Formats: sequence, C-alpha cells, structure tokens
Amino acid sequence: MPPPPATLIVLPQSHYCDRAAWALTAAGVPFTRSAHAVPTYLLFTQLAHGSRGTPILMRQPAPGATAAPPPLLSSDAIVEWLATAVEPRLAAPAKTDADLEARLSQRLGVHARRWAYFHVLATPGMLARLSSAGLGAVEGAVYKVALATGAVEAYLRRGLSIDEASAERSLVVVKKLFEEVGVGGKAKDADGCASMHERRVYLGGDGSRLTTLDITWGALAAPVLFPPGHYARVAGQPVALTEMPAAYQREVLELRATPAGEYGVWLMEHVRWSAGGGMPAKM
Repeated sequence: MPPPPATLIVLPQSHYCDRAAWALTAAGVPFTRSAHAVPTYLLFTQLAHGSRGTPILMRQPAPGATAAPPPLLSSDAIVEWLATAVEPRLAAPAKTDADLEARLSQRLGVHARRWAYFHVLATPGMLARLSSAGLGAVEGAVYKVALATGAVEAYLRRGLSIDEASAERSLVVVKKLFEEVGVGGKAKDADGCASMHERRVYLGGDGSRLTTLDITWGALAAPVLFPPGHYARVAGQPVALTEMPAAYQREVLELRATPAGEYGVWLMEHVRWSAGGGMPAKM
C-alpha cells in the first residue's frame, strides 16, 4: 500500500502556495491541500509550526521510520527539497538560473502580490471569491464575518504595506523583472523574432526541460498576468479579467504583450494545468 500523501497548508489565492503545489505535481509527489483563510490560518501555521507564512508541507514518515521529517515552511524550501532530494523529473536550475529564481522569489512574488492585492481590494467581492475555495464550514463562516467587518482587508493592508503609492512602486519593480527575464531568460532569439513558447524552449539550462525556474516564473507572475482560466480554477467559479479595475486590466494586457509575459501566460495555460503539471522534454 502506498504511503499516505503529504499535506500542503495553503491560502487558496496565494501564488507562493501555487508554486509549491505545481512543483509537487510536476515531481509526482502525492499531496492533499489543507486550505485556510486570513487570519485564521495562523492557527495552523504560527501556533502549530512557528511560522506565519504559507505554504507549509507536512511530510509523512519514510518507510520504516517512526517519526515524520520536519515540515517545510516555505515554497523555497519545498521547491529545493523536490529538486534536490526527491525526483529527477523536476530539475533544479543551473547556478545562474538559480540566482534568478531566488530574485523572483524574493522580489517578484512580493511586489506582484502587493500590486495585485491593491486592485483586488478595490473590486467588491473579488477577495472573497479568490480566497474561499476549500475552506471548512466553521472557518468559512468565520471568514465571511471577518470579510464583512473589514478585518481581512485591514490585516492585508497592514501586513503587506498596501496603499496606492506602494502599489505603484511595486509595479515598477515588476516591470524591471519582466524586462530582465525577457532579455536574460532567452525570451527571444538572437534576431528577436520568436517568443519562447513559439520556439518550444524553457527558461532554465539549455531550455530542453521544465525546471523549478519555470515554475517559479509562471506561478509568481500570475497575479500580474491574470492568466486566462487560472483564477477560475483557484476560485472554483468563473473569474474574468474584465471584472477587475480598468487600471489593472490595462497593465495586465501590457505585461502579457512582453516576451516574458507571453511566456508566463503560455506556461500557466499549457503547462501548469496539463496532466501532471509538466510537459515532456520535447514539447
């Protein structure tokens, strides 16, 4: 009998959590999701494991072991474990690419999240739709009250330093990272003629196979690309870009039109949600 699956503690709307879920899927590691909400998720993270962040991966004991290994407390830790200790199906990027992956995790993830949340919070009902899927009955009821009283919005604005000025500064950082990936990440060939998905190459290494760099780019760029169909899957119900503020729509469409943005959308549409979360070496 196969061992029971690992448990991934997530916030449904979190792009860092999706990064971990995608990596687990691509590596062929079975897992179940345990979805929670702001701020009640702290009962399952900080109180239980001493961490305020998500995702958290609870692994099962190895065959013959009496105790489970310690939990992995971030998407960085989960991705590194998968790429180095679990399964060669999910490749770790080369050193140069690993440096880029670290910058994307530390900067793109943070700034994309802040800019996107600024606009989500300005869209009535959108936060509830994106963040309620999979919650238990009791936690879901508490979350509805917290949303209605404004407690969730206040928590997010304070915790993530969200206001109009900070959102605009974050967008500047996002655009610089898109430019870096578009130039340094082989998003165009030497003649600038073909995008990555047209040439069938990945970001990392020689471009022949999916690596954790691709997963990191696709997942962490999603809040500023709003990939078609992605957030409908996250929310478990239809969610359209046209429901978001006009300023958000305009910037999303501009970012999608960049080489790095085209590649990010392609990754989410054709790789993230393919069977197994990855593509064969020859696409």
